[in-house]
Amino acid sequence: MSYVLVSLVGDDVTQEADAFARLLRERRAPSRAFHEASPSHESVSSANEAVRRAVIIGHNGRLNGTPSLRSYATGAAWADSERLGTTFKDARVYAYACETMGAGGVPDVEALGNLAHRAGVKAFAGHAVFVDAGWQQSLAAAHRDRVTQALSEMIFAFLDGEDDAGRLKLRARGSFNLFTAGIPLDVQAGLEAFQLPIAIDLAVEHLFVAA
Repeated sequence: MSYVLVSLVGDDVTQEADAFARLLRERRAPSRAFHEASPSHESVSSANEAVRRAVIIGHNGRLNGTPSLRSYATGAAWADSERLGTTFKDARVYAYACETMGAGGVPDVEALGNLAHRAGVKAFAGHAVFVDAGWQQSLAAAHRDRVTQALSEMIFAFLDGEDDAGRLKLRARGSFNLFTAGIPLDVQAGLEAFQLPIAIDLAVEHLFVAA
C-alpha cells in the first residue's frame, strides 16, 4: 500500500535524516514525496486523502510550550498537533522525530502523537526517546542496509495496519539484532559504531502507538 512521505529538510540534522527518507523510498515508493522545509499543508492534505498513510521525518520541538514538527530545531513550526489532525485526518502517521510519544522512554498523553491522534489522526506511531539521524553516514553500507531493513519493516507494518507496538518491535528485531549492527573489530572505531546501533535499538524499544 502506498503512503505520503514528508521529509522536513532544513538544518544539518534534518538533512542527515532526509538520507533515511530516501532510503525508505527505495524500499517502498510513496505516492507523493515532499523533501522541503515547509511543504504546503494543502498539497500534503490532498495527497493524504488518496492513501491515508504517511511518514514524517524531521524535528519535534516546542514553540511556546506547544510540541510541533519542524525542519529546524529552533525554527518555526511546520505542524502542531491540531495541524497534523487536519492535514492527516483519518490517516495512519509514523513520525521519525524525537520524543513524539513521550520523553526518557516514558509515554506521555500530552505528547505530540497523542495530541495529534485526539485531533483527527487515525493512528500515530512515534518514539518516547531521541532518535538518531546520522547513522546512514556513519555505518558501513552493508550494516546501513540491515538497519534500514529493520526500521522499514517496522514502519511499513504500522502503515499496513498493525497497531500493536510489541508486534512492530518484533518486526524490527526479526530483521536482525540491532545491537550487533555495524560493530567493527577495530577497538578505536568500536565505541562510536556501537553507540549508533544502541541509539536505534532504544528508539525501537520505546516505540508507542496511539490508535
